[in-house]
Amino acid sequence: MGLRPQGTTVNNPDTEYVEVSCGECAHATRHKILTEVRDHLDDGDITLWRQFQVVQCQGCLEVSFCEASQFSEDMDVDENGETFIPTTRKLFPNRTTGRPLMNEVQLLSPEVYRVYQEAHAALCAQLPIMAGLGVRTLVESVCRDKKMKGRDLKERISALQAAGFITPDGAEILNHLRQMGNAAAHDMKAHTPNEINAAFDVLEYLLQGVYVIPKLAERLPKNRSEPAS
Repeated sequence: MGLRPQGTTVNNPDTEYVEVSCGECAHATRHKILTEVRDHLDDGDITLWRQFQVVQCQGCLEVSFCEASQFSEDMDVDENGETFIPTTRKLFPNRTTGRPLMNEVQLLSPEVYRVYQEAHAALCAQLPIMAGLGVRTLVESVCRDKKMKGRDLKERISALQAAGFITPDGAEILNHLRQMGNAAAHDMKAHTPNEINAAFDVLEYLLQGVYVIPKLAERLPKNRSEPAS
């Protein structure tokens, strides 16, 4: 028969708060619940409780949406041996604490920027397989943007090194990221959040070196000949 809605209530609480990740502050902050709609679904044996909340960060005042839910079948036991039902929260727009877009992201080439943005979105949406694929695709997009030749991505990474865009250590790191993406693509391997975040840390460092720093260097004043002493 399935779960059926069992009624809805709307609240406008004055003093209720929840601590969740803020997309602007890039870390967990205290959010005020501005409006909340509660309902629950039931089939006689199991129950799903839901709260749809409009929340506002008390730091930057950014407004977003949070869906909190508790499922009767998710009963757990805490460290004191008491049973409880954990709360699952989904945030919209999706975000991962501490993972804003890289600085000066607008200096990436349009193609690389597009791939970076989609891979970042997969990470923030907690889609580890898609984020792993995004890591590999981002490496591929850099090689294609720089017109590197080769029969496969490994050879194109070597060409990237030979052209002076990356160091030998950088090439080794890119090959490791390539292998992570291959595992996601061929084996459906879901890397852990720590692994994916570390991969993005490395990729962003390399993107800074290939795209951002050279662009910023162009803004520096040109060298002028020094007067003879």
